[in-house]
Amino acid sequence: MTIPEDQTYAVQLLDAGDYESAVPILHSMADQNSPYALLSLGWIYDSGKIGNRDAELAALCYRRAAALGAGAGFFELGRLLYDEGKFVESRKVFIEGGEGGNIQCLAWYGYMMSKGEGGEKNIEEAVVILRGAAIKGQMFAKRILYTIELDASNSVFSRVAIYCKILWLSVIAIKETLKDPYSDRGYR
Repeated sequence: MTIPEDQTYAVQLLDAGDYESAVPILHSMADQNSPYALLSLGWIYDSGKIGNRDAELAALCYRRAAALGAGAGFFELGRLLYDEGKFVESRKVFIEGGEGGNIQCLAWYGYMMSKGEGGEKNIEEAVVILRGAAIKGQMFAKRILYTIELDASNSVFSRVAIYCKILWLSVIAIKETLKDPYSDRGYR
C-alpha cells in the first residue's frame, strides 16, 4: 500500500513541529475521510499545539476516526472523556472499541470495571476482560492484573514478587514505547 503524497507531507510537517502548516492539509485529508488525518487533528486540538486546547473539536475528530473503524479513534475518544471525568461515556466508548478488537480499549474497559468507574464494579469479569487484552500483549492490562493480584495478596513474599513483576513489566513497556510510540500494547 502506498502512502498518499499529502499524508507524507503532513507527516513531515508534524515531525518538524510545524502544526500550523499541517492543519490545512490534514483538514483536506479529513474531508476525504482519512483516519490518519482525523487522529492527527484530534491530537493537535487535544494537546493545544496551535493555541488553546479544544477538547470538543478533538472529540469530534476522534469520533469521526472511530466511525471510520480506526481503533485508535475509539481509544483516544475514550481517554479524552475519561480525563474529563465523563466515566459513563468513556466506558461505553471503550466497550465499543474493545468489541471492534482494539486491545487498549479492552484494557481500559477492564480497568474501569475493576474500579467501578462509569458503571458496575465486577472484579471477576474485569479479570476476564483484562486477561483477554493481556494475552494479546497489552501491557496496561497486565499491569492492572498485577494490581488486582497485589490487592488480594496477604503474604509479604507474594507482594514483593508481584512488585518485581510490575517493575519488570514497566521496563518492557518503556522499551516498547521507545520502539513504537504508537503501539497499542504500551501503558498508555
